Amino acid sequence: MEKKIIWSMAIFSCTVSLYSQNGIRIDKFNIGTAFTCISVDTNTNVWAGTMKTGLFFLNKRADTSLKSFSQLPANGTIDLSKNGIQTLASDKIGNVWVGHNGAGGTTAMGGGVERIDINNLGNDKHFSTS
Repeated sequence: MEKKIIWSMAIFSCTVSLYSQNGIRIDKFNIGTAFTCISVDTNTNVWAGTMKTGLFFLNKRADTSLKSFSQLPANGTIDLSKNGIQTLASDKIGNVWVGHNGAGGTTAMGGGVERIDINNLGNDKHFSTS
């Protein structure tokens, strides 16, 4: 009998509530995208991770009419569209930290943490235990 491992993850539907004179306004973004985690950085970008679909961000300060997240291009040391992003955090000096697993299968190596400089998206760094 084959054993199956069941992964349990929270799937976020990205909903933002804004208070206005008429009450609460709810904006929905990227309906149908299974986000696994979300974080807001010091530039008020909203970052959202997925399970092997990549890292997405939303810059509402630059364009308040945006209604969908943009996928972060794969320009760093790790292509995050091949990894399961498990956690996101931001710090006060302009970095977003991305915790992810490996690509799986025979290429399970590569999991770790990415540091993304939000002011210079090409200046990222990969950290791992090996």
